[in-house]
Amino acid sequence: MIYRLMIKRISNVSSYDIPDGKTQRLAHRLLLKLKEYEFDIGGGKDAIAVYFKEESNHTYLTLHNSQKWVAEHIVDVTLDVLERIDKEPDVVAEKLEEILSLYATENCTCEMIHEWIRETLEKKEKMECVLQEKKYYGRKAVLSIRYLDTKEYLPIIRVYDTDNSLVLEDRLPCVKYLSVLDVMEFTSGRVTVRSKKRALHQQSITVDCKSLFKRKK
Repeated sequence: MIYRLMIKRISNVSSYDIPDGKTQRLAHRLLLKLKEYEFDIGGGKDAIAVYFKEESNHTYLTLHNSQKWVAEHIVDVTLDVLERIDKEPDVVAEKLEEILSLYATENCTCEMIHEWIRETLEKKEKMECVLQEKKYYGRKAVLSIRYLDTKEYLPIIRVYDTDNSLVLEDRLPCVKYLSVLDVMEFTSGRVTVRSKKRALHQQSITVDCKSLFKRKK
């Protein structure tokens, strides 16, 4: 499964991260969608690095071939686009769709990839991705997230009854690190999302749902 999606700019024989902006936010949200669907590129690789360069620049860049876990791609664009690549999410999205389609499978088809790209561009920070699901006696708790323009994650908990009707929705406080949402627990009294015990950033958030279960008694 893909864990990293890196977009970089080539200048001469060196590469640099594209500055924070619309393009980086696009890539970050697209990565969340790839994780949701467990997008896999095979070959023991779990990261994609995309290098954008000016189309008339034929200088050879030595890619990090020693990093066997990274699938690397070089993309040609015009100099005008390259100079404002951090503000060109549409151009970057088109190139990313072409690259991701190379790894399409029956479970993650080209049509699905196209839809993820479209949704990322259109919905922007309102786009949601499912991070985890847990079931408890026929009921289901779903943890979804949005990646905001403030570079924070907005977690949303939704609980569905046995007939799949939505009975609870709660927006949790924004978090800076996905690792604090690694673990989700669902019982008759609460839904808890927290970091793993040995995680660098420790946090725990609990949503009370006792009333939902009492109502059925």
